[in-house]
Amino acid sequence: MENIADFCRKYLEKHIKTAQNLYKFTNDRSLMAKKLLSLQRGLTGSRTLIGSPYMQDDSLLAPYFLYYWPVSYTQMWCILWSVKDRILSLIESCANEKAPLTLTDLGSGPAPCAAAFCDMVDYLRGEKRVQIKVLLLDSSSKALTLAKKLFEVDFDSVSIKTQVCNMEKDFASGPILQEKNNVLLMSHALNELFAENGDREKICTHLLTNCTQMLTANGFFALSEPALLETSRFLIQVRNRLLKEGTVALLSPCPGNADCPVLLEKNHTCHGDFLWTPPKPVSSLAEEAGLDRHSVKMSYFVFALHDKAQADEDGTFMVTSDPMLNKAGRVRYLLCNGKKRIAFSAKKDDPHAREQGFFNLRRYDIIRIENPEIRESGALGFAKDTKLVYTNYNG
Repeated sequence: MENIADFCRKYLEKHIKTAQNLYKFTNDRSLMAKKLLSLQRGLTGSRTLIGSPYMQDDSLLAPYFLYYWPVSYTQMWCILWSVKDRILSLIESCANEKAPLTLTDLGSGPAPCAAAFCDMVDYLRGEKRVQIKVLLLDSSSKALTLAKKLFEVDFDSVSIKTQVCNMEKDFASGPILQEKNNVLLMSHALNELFAENGDREKICTHLLTNCTQMLTANGFFALSEPALLETSRFLIQVRNRLLKEGTVALLSPCPGNADCPVLLEKNHTCHGDFLWTPPKPVSSLAEEAGLDRHSVKMSYFVFALHDKAQADEDGTFMVTSDPMLNKAGRVRYLLCNGKKRIAFSAKKDDPHAREQGFFNLRRYDIIRIENPEIRESGALGFAKDTKLVYTNYNG
């Protein structure tokens, strides 16, 4: 089965080529790899670049556009795939009403996530024609200029507008968004906001609540963060607060809207992990820099206004761990039903479990389990008549 992250390959290769033509990056792979490592350490290691104007540094543009831009794009593609039915509904309604599909990307940078959404619409729309209106908000004027250049080359049916916005300062003056949107995106931006504020969780929730009120009734808000312990747990904390307010509910990825049980365990978190065959600039740069890039990982949630969002689904589980082999020779996963995490295991050489796809489960697969064995402490086991039903396969 093809990986979801690879469905967008033709689009991604086109954008990489456009970026190379526009910016004439150096061909010195060794130099780019060194710059990539500086960028990687500053963003996900020491995190010294967080909140800094690193997009103003010309020497970082090549590794960003040839590595991090494709990674962020692919992450958002996988997130959007989980709500493709909602996107299809938006395409249908906008095409019928001859109205533009409106999107605002908050903290967009050079807009890899907005690009992923526009390409997803093209991938799903079939014969339907729909115009997309995109607003990019970011504190870096250079990042917005770079995004606009790429959009003007690669997206004929997209109307693009950019606006310099400091979300911390502008939010203190009033609502950031002035018009209703079908779609809101925010990727890898929340972790940079209000870092010095003692009540950061509360004020970030307040910001997101104000943004969600500018969604159309059939719209959605996709929010993602790096798959790091600190950033993932903070995102989950904000998720719980948003759901308790009762104005939004989850479309993806969780099977339900209860408090996330992962926060009950110290130093635990939850993130998606999607297999990926990266295009050559990404794979060759990763190899040169000694980085592993066989999948994309991120924590994310997709919200919708409450009366349009999904209800809790009893009997549905999301895979929240990699496979683990214990001393008894059983392979075990942790599943979440939206309220608690439950172990699910099978003997490592069980042919029935293999035939049912048990050993191919990946994080954020959504499954239903028929006729499981009930083991000690409520754990589930694979029995001879157990069946797996995939509700959503993440590839």
